[in-house]
Amino acid sequence: MPPKRADGAHPNDPTAQTPGPEKRPWYKKKRFMVPIGLVLLGVLVQSLNGGSDQKASGDSSKASTASDASIDDSKANKTPTLGTPVRDGKFEFVASKMTCGIQQVGGDFLSEKAQGQFCALSVTAKNIGNEPQQFFTSNQDAFSGSIKYASSGTAALYYATEKGLDSTNWAKEINPGNQLSAVVMFDIPVDKKIDRVKLHDSAYSGGVDVTVS
Repeated sequence: MPPKRADGAHPNDPTAQTPGPEKRPWYKKKRFMVPIGLVLLGVLVQSLNGGSDQKASGDSSKASTASDASIDDSKANKTPTLGTPVRDGKFEFVASKMTCGIQQVGGDFLSEKAQGQFCALSVTAKNIGNEPQQFFTSNQDAFSGSIKYASSGTAALYYATEKGLDSTNWAKEINPGNQLSAVVMFDIPVDKKIDRVKLHDSAYSGGVDVTVS
């Protein structure tokens, strides 16, 4: 007698159904696995590209910020030059010209000879404050590197007289809103060159630097 099948049906029973092949879960079928794999691959690629873009954007932003800061520092550290208005205290100065190599100033009766050479600085001073302020050419300083040179009031007086300028401007009070023009004289060695001046509204102010060469 033929053995019965596992489902209890007789092997010769024509009404018995032959068991079909074992069915796989839907997520293991090829028509589902391929699209899912492609989706996952796309997400991975997008994630990697996004990370690179963000890093590049961050690096670019940092570089731009560093460049802007460098430009700002450069502007902040740049010393004003001749013709540039600068301020110290109640005065706004404009140093316009520096002439060196002058051996003597004054006329036939009143004159002064340089120990080395005179340098004449043409400058205007405007009172931007609310009170009168005294201007003195003798409050101004010149520098050759780290060497400091004081100005000469008498040389400024003789030079102004010689050139037909207002000889009283070497020491004069300036009212608010008014300004004057003066020449500041420095007696320096013949082998030296003035590279900057420091202009003061008084003998006790911090002063402001102007590059003259």
